[in-house]
Amino acid sequence: MVESLEVGLFRGCIIPYRFNQYEKSARVILNHFGVEIVDVDGFTCCGSLMAESASEELFLTIAGRNLAVADELKIPILTLCGSCTATLNSVRNLLLKDLEKNQKINDILALIGREFSGISKVKHISDFLLNDIGLEKIKENIVRDLSSLKVAVQTPCQIIRPPSESLEMETYDFVRLVEACGVEVVDYEGGFRCCGSTLLPLNKPLALELGRRRIEEALKVGADLLVIGCGNCASMFDVYQNVIDLPKKLPVLFFTQLIGYALGYSIKELGMDRNYIFKPLKIIQ
Repeated sequence: MVESLEVGLFRGCIIPYRFNQYEKSARVILNHFGVEIVDVDGFTCCGSLMAESASEELFLTIAGRNLAVADELKIPILTLCGSCTATLNSVRNLLLKDLEKNQKINDILALIGREFSGISKVKHISDFLLNDIGLEKIKENIVRDLSSLKVAVQTPCQIIRPPSESLEMETYDFVRLVEACGVEVVDYEGGFRCCGSTLLPLNKPLALELGRRRIEEALKVGADLLVIGCGNCASMFDVYQNVIDLPKKLPVLFFTQLIGYALGYSIKELGMDRNYIFKPLKIIQ
């Protein structure tokens, strides 16, 4: 059950400006289960794993400052983005282990009156729903029958790879969370593979080819819908699917939208009408 009903929502960068329907549907679900959402004044870009290749000190400082903000409030960080989750957890784990780097970053943070203590844990919303709210609680609240819907699931890869010390891998199963909505999850080859979106700035043709393969694999097994839990996946499957040569388009929903719909909320309440590739299926209207 829920350890703490108060969480600091870390929205990241890409979700507020490009996929705010993800945030909207996440808030609907959290409110439904009585979670108190704290909109923390002071959260900024997580620091991004890409920054590490340019400057480890900058990477640790940016992420460390965000962690310090939550530490001062003594609340857990709830993330929506897989990349934010990986960044904040990896920096938190490193600073708790490496006392020399901990001291160095805290010396920098002291210049702005901040201090990293590591009090606040970081958890992706899917992990929170699975292991704090719980599958049984979610199932008890389902009011719509979605059993005729065949769903392909794209697990957010940066949450599970590399294995995180902050993620209980034996109890984390993104597929089971989607199945709790009562849908039929179809098995396809690309469910745990990279969507390709992080390659878009570097090698767009290769990125789009990876995206095409993932979608074709899902279509091949008869998926009506692709369910995702990551802003990067949304970039590839929801935005760039429009420029990929495919026999037909595959509608895309964030897992929070699917859960919210199964809980009884409307398409508009969940921002499903804001998705780039979404047409109401027979079962969703």
